[in-house]
Amino acid sequence: MGHHPHVIQKEEYFKGKPIFYSLGNFVFDQRKPETSQSLIVQLNFTSIGYSIKLHPATINNCKPELQ
Repeated sequence: MGHHPHVIQKEEYFKGKPIFYSLGNFVFDQRKPETSQSLIVQLNFTSIGYSIKLHPATINNCKPELQ
C-alpha cells in the first residue's frame, strides 16, 4: 500500500495478491479536488483466504470523513 502521490491510484493483482499503489491523502488538506479523496482498505483474513472492502473518504479541514 502506498500514499505518496496524494491521489488515489489504480490497484492491481499480482500472483493473486492485491497491490494498492496509492490510497490518496489521509490528513493533508490540499487545494486540488482530486487530492481530497482517499480510500481506507479493510482486509479480512480467514482460514481459507481473505476479502477486501474499500471505504471511500473525503478529506475536509485535514479530517477524513467516510462517504
